[in-house]
Amino acid sequence: MQAASEILADAPLPIMLTGGIRRRTAALRVLDGGAAVAGVATALAVDPTAPHRWIDGQDAPTTPVHIHR
Repeated sequence: MQAASEILADAPLPIMLTGGIRRRTAALRVLDGGAAVAGVATALAVDPTAPHRWIDGQDAPTTPVHIHR
């Protein structure tokens, strides 16, 4: 988040941060840090209901399933 904070401080346009946001607390930290959008594709892929539960105040952490061959 340190590098993102530096970018957010100087960016003249809204910035979306994404990558590894799988918990409500992480999404809130990104948004509170000044990002316009928090990308939550991994969370959506694992549990499509997670963002709705986050809005309702539940943490609803998501854990990706790793498939090994």
